[in-house]
This record gives sequence, structure tokens and C-alpha cells, in this order.
Amino acid sequence: DPRVRRTVETLAAPLIEQARRDLQVPYQVYVTADPAVNAYALPGGAIILPAGFLLYAERPEEVAGVLAHEVAHISERHSMQRAITGISLQLVLTLVLNDMSAVVQYFVAQGANLLTLAHSREHEREADRLGYDYLVEAGIDPSGLADFFRRLAATQGETSTGFPRGLENMLRTHPVTQERIET
Repeated sequence: DPRVRRTVETLAAPLIEQARRDLQVPYQVYVTADPAVNAYALPGGAIILPAGFLLYAERPEEVAGVLAHEVAHISERHSMQRAITGISLQLVLTLVLNDMSAVVQYFVAQGANLLTLAHSREHEREADRLGYDYLVEAGIDPSGLADFFRRLAATQGETSTGFPRGLENMLRTHPVTQERIET
């Protein structure tokens, strides 16, 4: 929908302008028909906003907050850092174990993924902080990001202490939502 694309581009433009101080890449925002309530930053400047996220957001400042977070991931090259870290860990573990069988490769890959989760959470914290700065510097109310997180925490079933129910807390790629709201 060209109207949605224009609206998203208008929200993204001042944030991308702030980020260009950190990294000169050709940022591009794409809206997909995906019903997921999520957003993604890809290496090279692509930001993917699923329609489900846009429908879930209640005001433009929430969309801008998530856009700022994704722009920060790109400006800090988090996707590339994570890929390089994952590949490096897999290579080291494969060399140490001196075994290239499919089963060992699978467990090495899973082990490398678990070892990078804390690194991933730190990237999320950094993107939240830098995204907040981008919002403020662009003159956009940063409270939209916290409001979005509050609603998301309620939807995801986090307890009043901010910890999700079940074992998924140990395998989180993102910090606990309550922590992100407070920050």
C-alpha cells in the first residue's frame, strides 16, 4: 500500500538521518504482509516491518521507537557481528573436537548459538539505548517505545517481576521486556 509505505518512510527518515553519523549505508524500509508482531534489521541497511507489527502499534511514536531500535542495529552492525561470532565459535569448536560429522556439526552449531545469546541481549540493550538517542535527537517522543514494550509484555504473558513464564527466559535473545521499559 503506497500510503503505508509513505507513512513509514516519513517516520523513518529523521531516524535514518541521525544514524548516518554512525554508518553510511543505503537504509531501506520494507513493509511485508507477515502477521508477526516483530521487526528485523538485516545487514546492509534493510529494515523489515511486518504488517502485524504495524497493526499492533497504537500510535506513530511506537512505530518510530521500533524503527529507531532497528536503525541502531544497522548502525552498530549487530547482524554482521553476530554472524561472525557464530561462525568463529563453530569453527573453533569443530577444530577442537576434530570431527566434521553431521551430528557433531549440529551440536556445535547449537552450542555456538547458546554461547552467543548473552551477546545478542547486549546488542538489544545497545540498540534500545542508541534508538532512544536517535528518537530524542530527531525530536520524536521516545515514550512510544516504552509504551509498545508495556503492551507487548502484557501480551507475551510476563509476570509482574518482568520474567516470562517457563524456560524461555534462559533462551532469550532479547532482555526481559520490563528491563527494557525501565531503561
